[in-house]
Amino acid sequence: MKASLSLTWRLTLLFVIASSTVLVGLGMVIAAAVEQHFQEQDMEVLAGKLALTRHTLELLTTIDELPHVTLMLDNALIGHHGLELLVLTPRREVLYATAGADFTPQLVIDSARLQPNRPSTWTLGARAYRGIATELPSGVSALSPLTVAVATDIAHHQAFMRAFRRTLWGFVAAAAALTGLLGWVAARRGGWRCAPCVTKPRWSPRSS
Repeated sequence: MKASLSLTWRLTLLFVIASSTVLVGLGMVIAAAVEQHFQEQDMEVLAGKLALTRHTLELLTTIDELPHVTLMLDNALIGHHGLELLVLTPRREVLYATAGADFTPQLVIDSARLQPNRPSTWTLGARAYRGIATELPSGVSALSPLTVAVATDIAHHQAFMRAFRRTLWGFVAAAAALTGLLGWVAARRGGWRCAPCVTKPRWSPRSS
């Protein structure tokens, strides 16, 4: 009986480990795919606003046109909650900035020079942003190149991913427990069925 129980628990443990490994791997793939989807969505918005900013800055030919260009940028960002834009001159002066674009100039400049047009995660207080930065020309030689950073608030994405991961890993844990229970039942029934085969003695006919 002890050998049968030992074999049952070994089979159950093996079944739990195998199923849990598959479920955890699947969960990690799904979580990574969702995160990648969010990043692609953000990049589509950021790349579009960066292209619009590039076109607007090219219209700047004199310093006197700054108010007009600023108004055009304001109008371009209407309806985009959580989207921030920062434009710096070669002297690191703020040429244009939205209300929440309080990013450190050095951080933006380093991103524009070392990782142009590549997404980065920036932290501003308790909020996190996904942003891209690059250097853009303008129609005013004294203001070229301009360092431009566009960023979007990803707090809602992070909140969704935290809730998604809790639900996903809860499901994985429940599924692993259920498969372990089913594996234990199957192994135990198999052990009971095989027990008579193991314990039944063999009789050989006596020769007369």
